[in-house]
Amino acid sequence: MTSLECHGLYWDGEPVHQQEHLALYEQALNELVLKDCTFPCTCRRKDIDRTVGCVRNCCSVTTEPQQPHSIRMRLSLHDIEVHDEIQGTMHGREWSTIENIAIWRREGIPTYPLAVVVDDNIMGITHIIRGSDLAANTVQQLSLLAELGWKRPRYAHIPVLNDRSGEKLSKRDEATTIDKRHARQNVIWSMQLLGMDPPQRMTLDDLLNWGIEHWSRYRIPSEPSLSSFVSA
Repeated sequence: MTSLECHGLYWDGEPVHQQEHLALYEQALNELVLKDCTFPCTCRRKDIDRTVGCVRNCCSVTTEPQQPHSIRMRLSLHDIEVHDEIQGTMHGREWSTIENIAIWRREGIPTYPLAVVVDDNIMGITHIIRGSDLAANTVQQLSLLAELGWKRPRYAHIPVLNDRSGEKLSKRDEATTIDKRHARQNVIWSMQLLGMDPPQRMTLDDLLNWGIEHWSRYRIPSEPSLSSFVSA
């Protein structure tokens, strides 16, 4: 939030904390369980196939296990299709091979896929713009939306930035953080990466206003990543 403020970017209303939504997460979970599209899973994370999900016989167990367990949901990837504003039409099987996802942890808390879908629905989110590396997450979240009977937002997946070796810039790979001392230059670079040609001699406020006036999603590169980008 401090970084956003330093770059002249602000948010609508008060910040929302997920702990305020715990009861709503549980309500969504109960709805999914009643639809018979979930199953308890006793597997540890190391036992889960990252490309498929749970591959053991957990989904065939008819009784609730006595030991700690997560709750997973079966996905209908063949039925998922969405028009992405940048990447074009996304078909479930082209973007994801995972057949089931964890929606509730054994510790008694929701996972990211369920929590973010509930959060977006509560806040009335209509447009989601994020990196193309999260396209598989979108396919999973669309399955959740369909089961819960909630309206789909519109999606736009922008290309991610790569380092010199072609890997996505990531905190876990020790990518450097945004230098807040150079906010105006950061905004200029961001606009250029989004296909814009911003003036070089504007104040930060004027630059942001220029960006709003000249914004167009049609200028954004449609490839999943920008391999020509070289980090400093």
